[in-house]
Amino acid sequence: MIARRWHGRVPCEKTAEYMQLMAQVGLPDYRSTLGNRGAWCLFRRDNGIAHFEMFTLWDDFGAIRRFAPDSAVSQNASAALPTRSRLR
Repeated sequence: MIARRWHGRVPCEKTAEYMQLMAQVGLPDYRSTLGNRGAWCLFRRDNGIAHFEMFTLWDDFGAIRRFAPDSAVSQNASAALPTRSRLR
């Protein structure tokens, strides 16, 4: 399983609007993607900026690419991660 975090920010006065967008579009899109195991939207306000953290769990890198084909998921990223066989 892979955990992925995405960070976005908006002016605090747009917090409610952005939260509604994440609840109506962002989270359902994450959750409907094959290989997604969960999605959460967290936020905090700091100095007039609302910081949003989209935290998602995925089966594998292929699942992430199905959601975000142009994301920064490297073809070689999985080689750097330990597998069960490498941990034994």
